[in-house]
This record gives sequence, structure tokens and C-alpha cells, in this order.
Amino acid sequence: MGFHQFSDKEVLEKIEYYYTRFHLEEKFSKNMKSEMRLHCFPKGSAICKLDEPLPALMFFVEGKAKVLGTLANGKQLLIAYYEPVQMIGDLEVIRGKNATTSMVAVSNCCCLGIPFDRVQSLLLNDPVFLLCICDELGQKLDRITKNSAINMLSPLENRLSSYILAVGTHPANDIRTQADGLVFSENLTYTAELLGTSFRHLHRTLGHLCDLSILKKDKTGYRVVDGSALMTLSAGKYSSLPDARSAGIIK
Repeated sequence: MGFHQFSDKEVLEKIEYYYTRFHLEEKFSKNMKSEMRLHCFPKGSAICKLDEPLPALMFFVEGKAKVLGTLANGKQLLIAYYEPVQMIGDLEVIRGKNATTSMVAVSNCCCLGIPFDRVQSLLLNDPVFLLCICDELGQKLDRITKNSAINMLSPLENRLSSYILAVGTHPANDIRTQADGLVFSENLTYTAELLGTSFRHLHRTLGHLCDLSILKKDKTGYRVVDGSALMTLSAGKYSSLPDARSAGIIK
């Protein structure tokens, strides 16, 4: 069975599980579980694209994704990354416009979504939901400010270390949550563009981290062998919203 191919029963079970696990009922004045739809995205796929319509207001409930901004010259820049549980489409709901950024799945991802027409008819006058959106937007502003400081003020070695911590993934069946064992397998040409550097400088910096025995090159990409050193070298982890971690949902 493919990642996103679930039976009707499995879909209902997943909606129930995520709705309960992340206390989504607290984001509305009324129970919205019956309006939720499951949206799944395999690793490397687009969750949303700049200036294109979003399928729904979505709550990011599984996996890891990166948010990309597009500059006037067409190049992209890493803005932030997403982990559970965060909202996708809050700004678009308020402004009534298409997606303002692009988002790509770093790992297999799942979202629970409410179609925008149902959001407009059921939630735009819901004070609990509107307060939730205000909180989300405020936290995102804080996150973008911190991440912009990393992008603009830190040397490449530090930015790259932060990026590896943000987008690195553990191999299948590896249940570790710390940095040790993370695999960085991103396209290097694309990574160089995101980090605002040249391919040659990026490749040289990766080699230096290998020389320091922080990374090790293997057939899957670059594996983190000294997570503590990588975290020390990083310019600060690219921020995701803190709700799930502060609530003890994610360890």
C-alpha cells in the first residue's frame, strides 16, 4: 500500500486519531471533526505552491516540510520548516488570496483539512477560531524574524548546520529523535540556492564538516555522526512553531 492510499475506514481512523491527539477541538467553538478531510503528501511533493489555490485550510499533523519564499529574480529562500501541529492557509483565509509561499514535504506528510468554502460559511464568525488564527500569525511572524536573522547574518557553515538539523531525516525504522543519525540527502544545487551560496562553496563546506567528523558521506547522502557538534556549530535551529513541543506532544 502506498503512503497515501488508505481505505475509507483507515481515513476515518486517522482523522479521529489526529483530531484527538492534537486537541483540534480547542481551535473551534463547535466540533469540526466531520468537516475534516485527510490530505497526504509523499516526500518531495508540493503541499502548496506560490500563487496557486490551496485545497483547504489545513492542520499539519505528521511529518516535516519546508516553507520557501520566491525572490524577484526567481530564486527561492528557506523561510521556515513545519512540524506538527501547525496551520497552513491561515493568512490565505484572512486575505482571500492564493498561497503566499511554497511548501515542500521533507518526509511523508499528512494534514487534516477543511475545504475553504466550509471555512467561510462556518468559521469566519467563530471567535475561538479567529483567536487561533491571530495566535498562529503572531507566532509565524516571530519565527520568520528569527529565521531571517540566520539567513542574513550567519556564515555558510553555521547556516548549513542549521539547515541539516531542520531538514535531515532519520532512516526508516530508526526511532531516534536526536541529531545523531540524521541523513541529509537534499539536492545540493537546490540547497545552495536556498542558502544563498554557490554549489562549489557548499560542497567545500560539507567536506569540511566531514573532515571534522561531524558528517560522514555515504550512498544516501551525508549522515550526522556527531549531533552535539553540529548543534553547537549551527546558527540556531530554523524555527517551527512551539505549540506541540511546549504541550508535551512531541518529545
